[in-house]
Amino acid sequence: MKKLLPLLVAVLFPSLGMAFSADDATMREFGQTANSEYVLPANATLIKMTYVGASTQAVLTITNDAFATAAPIGTADLSFDMGAAAYNTLGELCDAVDGDADYTCVLTGGKRDDSSRLLVDVAGSATVGLVSASGGYEVKTDTGGLVYVAGTNINRIGITPEAGKRVVLKYCNAQTDGVGAVTVYGKLAKFNVSDGVTRNDSTLLYSKATANDTAAVHGNSYDGKWMEFAPNEHVVINASLLDTLQTSTSFLQCFWNEK
Repeated sequence: MKKLLPLLVAVLFPSLGMAFSADDATMREFGQTANSEYVLPANATLIKMTYVGASTQAVLTITNDAFATAAPIGTADLSFDMGAAAYNTLGELCDAVDGDADYTCVLTGGKRDDSSRLLVDVAGSATVGLVSASGGYEVKTDTGGLVYVAGTNINRIGITPEAGKRVVLKYCNAQTDGVGAVTVYGKLAKFNVSDGVTRNDSTLLYSKATANDTAAVHGNSYDGKWMEFAPNEHVVINASLLDTLQTSTSFLQCFWNEK
């Protein structure tokens, strides 16, 4: 009789039977959290720097190719030449910063293969570039590092899921000035098992041309599933081109789940 009990439960109460036998993948469907973000071009960021060392204060300065920190103000700490081959992409630069025990660096709207010279000029002071502040300091796009583009040319949303979770991108709404494209970059869940090919937030997955000053939906707003990414992978959605100035009517809004 004892052996028949699990079978009887599954027959009489199928929903309970399914719950009892659910595997990890099924349980993740029930543990999803819904997220969204709305970004204007003037607010788009590429990286976030945080100071976790012992000094009372630490600041970031970016001028031309120089990326440097002081801890405290007036006392030089880190220094990187963004024109050097070892630091000329955001991925390389962030890795180098993150390699110092006193700092963390994470990509926000930046991709690993983006030029580090896209970072805005930052005058390290008690009010600008304060990486020791609560929540760190997010660096925007602009003319930093001699790449002459306006800060409002780039509109990005970068998603880093909670540790151990993955992004399920549902859809994005976007409006851009000029003829550009909405693009999505990342490593899909299907490639979580390595096939020998390097995939990350520089891997292009989607590109759709945009019409001037015309809002459009990209993705699947009906059943809430568009692209599912591998665990812990950084995802980037772009809604502009470097040579197209965005204005106050431009925006990017995305919706996603993390599971």
